[in-house]
Amino acid sequence: MYSMDPCPSNRYLGLVYWCGMANGLLREEEKEFKTFYKRALWWVEHREILKQIGLIFWMICDAILIIYASWGLIDGFVLNSDSENRYVATAAIVGQTDLHAFTRAHAAKPIGVGETSVFPLSDRRYDFYTSISNPNTSWYADFEYTFSFKDGETTTQNGFLLPGEEKPLVFLAHTAPTRPMSAGVRLSNVHWHRIDRHVIPDYEQWYADRMNFSFQNILFTKDLQVDSQTIGQASFEVKNRSAFSFWEPNFFILLLRGNSVVGVTRTTLEQFKTGEMREVKVNWFGPLPAVSKVEVIAEMNPFDKDVFMSLGK
Repeated sequence: MYSMDPCPSNRYLGLVYWCGMANGLLREEEKEFKTFYKRALWWVEHREILKQIGLIFWMICDAILIIYASWGLIDGFVLNSDSENRYVATAAIVGQTDLHAFTRAHAAKPIGVGETSVFPLSDRRYDFYTSISNPNTSWYADFEYTFSFKDGETTTQNGFLLPGEEKPLVFLAHTAPTRPMSAGVRLSNVHWHRIDRHVIPDYEQWYADRMNFSFQNILFTKDLQVDSQTIGQASFEVKNRSAFSFWEPNFFILLLRGNSVVGVTRTTLEQFKTGEMREVKVNWFGPLPAVSKVEVIAEMNPFDKDVFMSLGK
């Protein structure tokens, strides 16, 4: 028995179709290869020429830069040297003016000084008083001061003034044959220090943490008898509410009649520890003025580490 394919032509057509597709793919690959070959051949044939063209282009650019730089030097230092010097001088003057204006705008302003008062004591002794103020909130100062008057002057003392502070400046118990007239104060060797905001970003809080004192029962009496002599006495209670202890804190005591200062003194406490409360009494000799109010002002320099007691003492 023989099996006959009813459609033998189908096999032939499929073979012809497959061969045609293969020949088409080969033709496409040949085209791509020919294109690549032509480009590679062109690069090999022209490589030296392209290198020479690139070298010539680089040399031209380099020459242009050299000529431009040389012309700038010749123009600036030879042809137009006078005008260039004038430009530089003008720029320097303008820069110095701007720098001077900036420096003045950010420099510390001078210390304000009030009028000087002289208060008589006994035995030809006199207290000198004035008020000073610091208009700068970012600067503090240390200085020397001397009270001068018509026929002499006091010895020179050291002082300091904190940022934005207004405080008394005094010289106590100066001896003179007669009451000093036309008195005034002279500040010298004033040195300003700017607060480092990186170290102390908030000065007001920093100051309040260290100078936290409360005062109560502030009194002034004029009927104290000492050796058959009537004297005055200022008294008050002070509490150290800060976390710091102090070796020798100073306190001004001002006697006021209305808004006018009519008497001044200063007292020092020994080893005033944190949380401690002290009762302070200060006797007042000499003529006793009429007093309507008493003020107590702490005086310490928190920028001076020596005023603080070490922890544990």
